[in-house]
Amino acid sequence: MRVLVVDDEPDIREALRDILVAALDADVATARDGVQALEALRDSAFDALVTDERMPNMRGSELLRAIGDRGPPVRVLMTAYAQGPELAESCGATHFVPKPLDFAMLRRILQGAA
Repeated sequence: MRVLVVDDEPDIREALRDILVAALDADVATARDGVQALEALRDSAFDALVTDERMPNMRGSELLRAIGDRGPPVRVLMTAYAQGPELAESCGATHFVPKPLDFAMLRRILQGAA
């Protein structure tokens, strides 16, 4: 499984990468924002995209709208916003994971995509 993790916090990106590699034996690429993620999506195919909402340059919801149906089949939006589930649905996310991040929930979502 190929996963693209998008988050502006380097520690979160690396922690997610390490967890997904260890738990799912996933091939994980990372991007620091939506702009870099769009470049990665143009260059490679991914099975899943996991993105934070609040990032500079391009929010996660903007990224998901930009990729539309061309994106990976599994698209996870992570946010602490109270309206997160509604935001996720409105921007084309297939799943919503609240922050602080529930790694077990994220792992179950991605295992279902494998």
